[in-house]
Amino acid sequence: MVSSTRRAITCILLVLVTAVYLQAQTTAEKVVSASISGKATIKGEPAVRVMVLANDVREGGSSNTRRYRARTDQTGSYRITNLAAGTYEISTLTPALVPANQSGSVVVSEGEQVEDVDLLLVPGAVITGKITDSEGEPVIGQEVKITPLNNQFPSGFSTSL
Repeated sequence: MVSSTRRAITCILLVLVTAVYLQAQTTAEKVVSASISGKATIKGEPAVRVMVLANDVREGGSSNTRRYRARTDQTGSYRITNLAAGTYEISTLTPALVPANQSGSVVVSEGEQVEDVDLLLVPGAVITGKITDSEGEPVIGQEVKITPLNNQFPSGFSTSL
């Protein structure tokens, strides 16, 4: 009698676990990922093979921040896919080029296809130099801060060194 009761309970639990698993799988299949797309240009020409990043701003720039990326094609177009709903900052990873326009934050809803997040890239500036102590010896590991006149940064300027 006890063993048949155990078998019945085991069968009922197995059916319940299977039902919960199938429901979770069905729900996961219904979630449609979102995307952000646009075009990157330099002086009106397509910016080819430029890495475009979408950084999830919910974590406030922590090391756990989710980063999504895509590379532009021959026409300068990009599409970042498989995004969860959230708020993203769009940027590029290019040597010597910076965005002339700030894309700001892009809010994406579940399954939304956000288009025309275009980036205009312009040549950036480079500051070089050597930090030395009073005896002319190189200083290693010293923090450097750059502050423009009037504390107004041009669009796309980054102060992190």
